[in-house]
Amino acid sequence: MADDLGQQKRGKSALNRQTSSMSRTSCHSRTSSCASKKDVPCISKQNSAKQTNGNISRELTRTDTQVNIKGMGSKTATLYLSQSHSKVKLPSSPERPRGIIRQKTSSDTSQQTTGTRSRQTTFMSQDNGFSEPTKLKRDLKREFTFTGYDIMEDCDPPVPLPTDPEEIERHGYVNVYINACKSLGITPVTFIVNSLMAPKLVMRSRSVGSKAARAIFIALVGNQRICGLDLEDNWLGAEGASAIAELLPQNNLITEINISENRIGGDGIRALAEVMQDNQTVRKLNISGSELHDHDAKYLAEIIENNVWLRELRASHNKFGEVGGLYLGPAIANNDTLELLDLSWNHLRRQGAQAVAAGLEDNGGLLMLDLSWNGLSRAGCRTLGLSLAENYTLEHLDLTCNRVDAIAVGSLLEGLRWNESLITLRLGQNPITPDVALLILKTVEKAPNSVLRELDLTDVVVDEEFVTSLKTMQQKRVLRARTGPIINKGEGILTQDAGTFLTNNPMQAMFDFMNERGYRVIDLFKRYDTDNSHTISTQDFTKGLLNVHLPLTVGQLEELVSQLDSDKDGKIELRDLTEAETNHRRKMFRRKQKLAVKEKSSNKKRTKAKTRKKRGLDATPDFDSVLS
Repeated sequence: MADDLGQQKRGKSALNRQTSSMSRTSCHSRTSSCASKKDVPCISKQNSAKQTNGNISRELTRTDTQVNIKGMGSKTATLYLSQSHSKVKLPSSPERPRGIIRQKTSSDTSQQTTGTRSRQTTFMSQDNGFSEPTKLKRDLKREFTFTGYDIMEDCDPPVPLPTDPEEIERHGYVNVYINACKSLGITPVTFIVNSLMAPKLVMRSRSVGSKAARAIFIALVGNQRICGLDLEDNWLGAEGASAIAELLPQNNLITEINISENRIGGDGIRALAEVMQDNQTVRKLNISGSELHDHDAKYLAEIIENNVWLRELRASHNKFGEVGGLYLGPAIANNDTLELLDLSWNHLRRQGAQAVAAGLEDNGGLLMLDLSWNGLSRAGCRTLGLSLAENYTLEHLDLTCNRVDAIAVGSLLEGLRWNESLITLRLGQNPITPDVALLILKTVEKAPNSVLRELDLTDVVVDEEFVTSLKTMQQKRVLRARTGPIINKGEGILTQDAGTFLTNNPMQAMFDFMNERGYRVIDLFKRYDTDNSHTISTQDFTKGLLNVHLPLTVGQLEELVSQLDSDKDGKIELRDLTEAETNHRRKMFRRKQKLAVKEKSSNKKRTKAKTRKKRGLDATPDFDSVLS
């Protein structure tokens, strides 16, 4: 038993010292007031309560201590000390030093064994609070209870409600968003919380999803700050577009919406069209890359035709084809308020392209029309030329990469001659020869009312005559032109540029051009060999080379065709073309071998020179050592 008590005593040594110190401090302050009383322990503010535990009863003595808690002021902590009633009363004789702890007797031990874990506690003196020697403390047990303190009081105090009007407004928006996230079972996004007071919410390529987007739109119902939404590439889908459609009737501040690359599909554009027809606040709408097909264009046509408040509409990188153009053309003709229309990177061609071009004739509001990377070709350009002659508002027209050849350019120039509003014309990356490029420049110069200031002929080869004429025009009017490489008439390319080759051999230039871009001449041949006769006309072959933007002059093309048409019957045989390609590859292989041998020999020479130089430095005597 003594060993057990000693082990318990050593385990609680630190706790005992703290209890004794607190008790001595409390008793020592009231020594004078307790001198007239009996020799019993004196503890400040003592409140005794007797409890029965089996055959043993104990008394709890409370000690209150003031505790300072940071940020909470002064708090009162209560320390309860319990002592067994089975103890023998302290004698009041003067022989026994006052303030010494009484050692347990055999009667105490017998009572302790009969009870249910009774504990002995320390008796403190009224005078000085000294205790008995250490050998007497080993047989003692102590118990204390730290109560009277609420752990919640140690937490941070509640944040007071904001008093600034702007903070109050922000607090309300944040609460609405967080509650919406809770109801939908999603995690709030800190970026959204921090953006609810911004004039525009920009969050691109975050994979938000339709559910998280719905929480955002719920928070924007009463928002009086955000005027623009930019949620490009967030996988909103049709559900996200439907959520935007539900938001717009309840929010009259949003003027710009960008939901491009979100794959909203036909269901999404249908939901938007139902709302956008009557919407009076949205000025800019971007639905590019939404996986819209031909029959989805009718919903877009409803927006164009019925909404008179929309100013910019971007619908590029979709799949509007011939049928889609037939839907959009009449809508463009009936709209006079739309200022920018982007239909680039679609499949508008044939009758669809003609319908869009015809709609421009009656349109009285468009300032910018982007039809780049479609397939207008000759038929579309013919109709577009007629529309340009009648249109008086269009300022910027982009026809980049539309299979516009020399005949198509002639149709455009017929309308450009009478146009009085067009400022920018982009015809880059089309099969236009240097002679046709010069014709465009001459037509603009002779047009009496033309206000054209920018001509974009990117990747179109021009000659020195074009450059000279351009400089002459720039002395009289403002005209900026962007072209491809510059050549001399009937010669190879003079200036190296992207996609050009410094050579006077048209056959070599053709094969080098094809190899650089991954084309095969045989594939080009088979495209025009419709009857599988392994022969095509020289005109079709020349047309194919122009369509792939082969950077050769007219004279070089004629020379190339003459080399391939060996029998001069106006036809090119597949056998002659394959033989020419094989010979070209052999020449290129031999050239590479020669270059490799030449480079290897030059490397050997450089290595030998370095070795000689190193040996010469090593053989140089050390003059300091010699002199020493």
